[in-house]
Amino acid sequence: MGKVIGRFVRCAAAVGLAVGPWAVASLVAETSVNAVAPGSSTCPVSTGSGGEPAATVALSHGGSGCVVIDTGASRNVFVYTGSVQQWTAPSDAELATVWLIGAGGGGGRSGSQAWGGGGGFVTGSITVSPGQVFDIIVGEGGRRLCVADLAPLSPASGRYGFSFGGGGMGNGGASYDCTFASGGGRSAIRDAGGTDDLATAAGGGGGGYSGAGGAGGGLVGLAGG
Repeated sequence: MGKVIGRFVRCAAAVGLAVGPWAVASLVAETSVNAVAPGSSTCPVSTGSGGEPAATVALSHGGSGCVVIDTGASRNVFVYTGSVQQWTAPSDAELATVWLIGAGGGGGRSGSQAWGGGGGFVTGSITVSPGQVFDIIVGEGGRRLCVADLAPLSPASGRYGFSFGGGGMGNGGASYDCTFASGGGRSAIRDAGGTDDLATAAGGGGGGYSGAGGAGGGLVGLAGG
């Protein structure tokens, strides 16, 4: 089985909400239709949206990711749970169409224009075998952070895995406390127990003191503002 790789994605301009119209390379076929965009009847409305530079940490959260797997006979929607989920290919499945949206980055300093970046989007088709099991990772939305959030964490987990799915931790230190946000976690599909992503939609970058987080991409994301 090969990999489904996103070309480009979910843009995050000033508010981190627009979805890009670019097609995505597929293992078996190519599609240019975003069939499960945020706001549809499948993924939650807030999926992949960049967080707001709001007055409270609770309001700074970016939208979590979403993964949809459709075999034609059945559709499975996976939302953020904070742990790895699994999908087993049904007995009549040979091909599955997948849609993945990464989580949005958290909003930065309150009162600024430091919106979180929107999550990346990828779609394509993968070949499957009946009974084959896949691990599903659904990214967690980023949020604004303070120095106190870093204290109980090791440097590695604090910087590289704060948001589930791999979103890095943002921190301005004591001088700029509570003004930087974590990035959103990626959404991904893997073979069960595997270490390589078969399909990945990157998370958006966290907002900072004054600049917006960059949008998640396929091979390359967008720089923040």
